[in-house]
Amino acid sequence: MSNTTDWINTISNVMIAGSAIYGAFKAKSYFKSKNDEEAYNDAKKLIFELYPQYRIDLHKLVIVLLSMTSNRIPNDILETRLEKITNRLSNTQIEIVTISSNIIERHRWKI
Repeated sequence: MSNTTDWINTISNVMIAGSAIYGAFKAKSYFKSKNDEEAYNDAKKLIFELYPQYRIDLHKLVIVLLSMTSNRIPNDILETRLEKITNRLSNTQIEIVTISSNIIERHRWKI
């Protein structure tokens, strides 16, 4: 009787070990696909959202700075616009740097 239970125990241990190895390989491919998906979403956000917005804000900044020299619009209005644009530019720059750093780190560590 003891011999039969030993065989059953051994077979179940082998099956559990096989399941663990299978799970490890599946997890590796899951993390790779998840990383690829995250990198794609980050790159898409950089290319289609942040860079275009950054360029638009830079153009607006130039327009406000040129308007300051013409004296057609009151300076307090221009200063308010300038402050809004520079704040938005700063926030966009921070977001661009953060996302770019994340992409570089993922590539470096192959996560």
